[in-house]
Amino acid sequence: MKLISCYIENYGAISEREITFGDGITEFCEANGYGKTTIASFIKAMFYGLDGYKSNTKEFGDRKRFYPFSGGQFGGNLTFEFNGDTYKVERFFGEKSETQDNLVVFKGGEQYYGFDGKIGESVFGLDREAFERTLFIDATDIKISSTASIGKKLEGILGGEGDENFDLAAERLKTAAGMYKKSRKANDYISIEKRTNDSLRAEIENVSAIKASLEPKYSSLSELKKDGGAIAEELKFASTLNETLQAWETLDRLTEKANGLKRELSLKRAEYPSGVPDEKDLMRAERALTEITALTAMSDKESEDVNSRKLDYLSEKFSIGVPGADEMAEIEQLIREYQAADEEYLAVPEYIESETKKEPYKNDKFKPVAIVGGAIALIGIVALFFSGIVGGGLIAIGLLAVAASAVISVNQKMDALKTEVQKERVLNPEKQRLKERLTEINRPIERFFIKYGYKEGRYETRFALINKDVSDFKELQAAKEIRAKRAEKRAEETERLKSEIKEIFAAKNVTTDNYSETIKSLRRYAFEISALEKRCKSAEVEAKEYAEAKNLKERPAAEKKDVEALIREQRELSAQVTALEKEIRDGEWEAERLDDLVALKAKSDEKIKEYTEKYKLLSAAAEFLEEAEKSIIEKYVGPIKRGFTKYSAALEKALGEKVGMNKNFEISFEEGGKERSEMYKSQGERSLVALCFRLALIENMYGGEKPFLVFDDPFVHLDNEHIGKVIALLNELSAGFQILYFTCHDSRSLAAKS
Repeated sequence: MKLISCYIENYGAISEREITFGDGITEFCEANGYGKTTIASFIKAMFYGLDGYKSNTKEFGDRKRFYPFSGGQFGGNLTFEFNGDTYKVERFFGEKSETQDNLVVFKGGEQYYGFDGKIGESVFGLDREAFERTLFIDATDIKISSTASIGKKLEGILGGEGDENFDLAAERLKTAAGMYKKSRKANDYISIEKRTNDSLRAEIENVSAIKASLEPKYSSLSELKKDGGAIAEELKFASTLNETLQAWETLDRLTEKANGLKRELSLKRAEYPSGVPDEKDLMRAERALTEITALTAMSDKESEDVNSRKLDYLSEKFSIGVPGADEMAEIEQLIREYQAADEEYLAVPEYIESETKKEPYKNDKFKPVAIVGGAIALIGIVALFFSGIVGGGLIAIGLLAVAASAVISVNQKMDALKTEVQKERVLNPEKQRLKERLTEINRPIERFFIKYGYKEGRYETRFALINKDVSDFKELQAAKEIRAKRAEKRAEETERLKSEIKEIFAAKNVTTDNYSETIKSLRRYAFEISALEKRCKSAEVEAKEYAEAKNLKERPAAEKKDVEALIREQRELSAQVTALEKEIRDGEWEAERLDDLVALKAKSDEKIKEYTEKYKLLSAAAEFLEEAEKSIIEKYVGPIKRGFTKYSAALEKALGEKVGMNKNFEISFEEGGKERSEMYKSQGERSLVALCFRLALIENMYGGEKPFLVFDDPFVHLDNEHIGKVIALLNELSAGFQILYFTCHDSRSLAAKS
């Protein structure tokens, strides 16, 4: 067989990687961390799955070690060729439990169920442990021994029967012989049976004596039973008499119970001498009462109606009367007139302008200025004679004053010739007239609204409100009349229903004001009467049936008998009979065992003889088996030993000299005249021993189609010389085996050494 390819979805640190395997040797020489061990573990997991574990498991198995914490499906697929067919295994694993795993196998592209989930066992004929001890070779496990699975595979190849475990068979024969006879302890079959035989002989003698003592006991038992019969007859008569008298006392109690119930029923009926209405009449009264309640509730509801409250409000508002249609029309007309007058009033201005003439105003206050100016000019003329400058200045000032006064005077005179006209604002008489008109119209309108209590708001708003209230008032009055008629009808119906209830109660002379409680009381009374009647009838029937059942027709004149003394005497006699009967039964049982004991004694004699013969046969068979084992070991172990010697000679001649191998395939070497276990070898030598042993196993286990071999860097302990020999051997093996070789160092690389 051979591996073709694999695809790792997620396994350890490897994700989404496809690997193709070639014929001969496929080498993975990569640095640590590349995933070489991960790939090797993945291939093994595809064939054998992964062991589950629990949260408290301390062992760090492959499922826990290679679970992908980055997420995604845990697993992938492996394609291989076996017996000329191509198979593809798809396995995905849960985090902890094998129950979460998913396995699908395809053969030639179609799903295949032939492996029944055990792919490695079916393909290699080995369980997982045997696979790891043979086809899967690493540096961590160099244990050299066989397993049950390897042994079974070898037995099939070498022609064994499958059950030839000589040590176990010889041990079982010796153990079986020891069970029949031992040299020291007396707990073997023969010793035990001899003790049983002696015990049976003693027991036979004892039982024979017991059988002889039974006859006198039979006579004593007969006499005791006669005495017991006489006492039993006397006790029976006394018991029958007492039972009859006791039955009469019970009948008296039952009769008194019936009479007491009759008296109670009579007293109860006296509460209502005329009786009570039957259930049909009570239901009629109850229905009538329910209708009365409904009618009353309806009246209460109408009295609480919001419209009723509004009617009361409007009735109070229109207590002086409801405005008529003419009055309402008149007020509506006045409101329209008022609105029109108000609009006209607002359009007219409140003030107007008026023109008046004024008399001219005369002002002569500038005349003195002219006079003074003239005087200054005269003084200037005089001053000329003394100083030309001063005189000239005074003359100039005086003339200026006279001239200014003249100009002003002329202007005033011109103004006086004009007529002064003055304008002023005065109240508009039209506005006043319209205001008086508004007051005149407003007066009847206000009187109307004040009369009916509508004092606030605009006229049109108040008119609309009073108009609505008048309309609502009329509607509510009409509705009130309708309710009054309905109330009158309800009152009439209520009186009719009350009369019906009174008639029902009056028929039985029942008077009451509380109909509801009376109906409940009458029902309770009727129930109590009915219950008492049933109890009376039941008590009478019980007394009658009891008298008939006990056949009580005439009371006996005798008194009760004291049976205690008779019972004590009977018990004492019965105890004697019981004790004697037990002695007889025990004796008879012992006597009946006599024949069985004799037969058992005869069988015991035969067993002693049989056990002695079996002991002789088993002892002889054990001796024969030991001799036979010696000749078979060479046939079973010899091929493995020869294969080991062949491979070890190719690697290290020293390992192949004087090699010993026992029936469990444990290897030993003779050194210095002493035989030593391979455990005394160095790590490197033990690696070679383990490799040679596994190659010898594989050579003998697989005669036809060769399996692939996985080498997970198993030669880390070898020096360069031995590495070269191992690589040469592997290259030679690759002609017949597909080899997957994993290493992390160039010194152990097959390609580098080739």
